[in-house]
Amino acid sequence: MNWTSLLHREIDALYPCTVRLIDLLDQKDLQWKPSTGTNWMTTAQLLMHLSTACGVPMKDFVTGDSGIPEDLAANQLTFDEMLPPAEHMPAAQSIPEAL
Repeated sequence: MNWTSLLHREIDALYPCTVRLIDLLDQKDLQWKPSTGTNWMTTAQLLMHLSTACGVPMKDFVTGDSGIPEDLAANQLTFDEMLPPAEHMPAAQSIPEAL
């Protein structure tokens, strides 16, 4: 299996769908987040996450280094314990910036 070809095919299929979804948004939608539950990102934070989140997994895939320090991995924190509070997450300032 050629991993480079596989990743290119997946990117070529997924990115246009993501762009079409983002194109459905208006600037006024950026501050929306669910009204129930806790630690939700705003739409603007989710858009920033979409545009920046692939770096660490790709580095891990290419190098085999997850970047997680051994002492942190040894503590086996839950996913929720590793997440920062949503209000501290960066946010896209506009739809064009997110795209």
